[in-house]
Amino acid sequence: ADHIPARAVGGPNFQFGDPSLEFEEQFHDFGQIVKGEKPKHTFAFYNRGTAPLIIDMVSACECTELDWTRSLVYPGKKGHIYVEYDSSDREGEQEVTMDVIAYKMLPDQEEPLEEDMILAQARFRVFVKEKE
Repeated sequence: ADHIPARAVGGPNFQFGDPSLEFEEQFHDFGQIVKGEKPKHTFAFYNRGTAPLIIDMVSACECTELDWTRSLVYPGKKGHIYVEYDSSDREGEQEVTMDVIAYKMLPDQEEPLEEDMILAQARFRVFVKEKE
């Protein structure tokens, strides 16, 4: 008989599988803006898996302010990542990648487990022109 991992066959959370973070829109184009503007966008995502997830961290360039849903996102539910891009020190075409680190997080867990890490990415593009 094949060895079956213990977490797959028992325990209080045996009915949970794995979460899956799926963006509604993985790429956004802000288009052309004037240097100094701070356009904003919200990236929505769903948990398409069968276990809750929690976002631990979202990172991008220093020109980007980020905030995100801090609570558990249950299967089938929606979460958000809010982006504000500061074009003050930028020129020309810019493409920014956001790295998202999330974890499977069951309701009775106190801390996420390293092996339950989920990595995801979303991107946005903007063209920054000088003020006239």
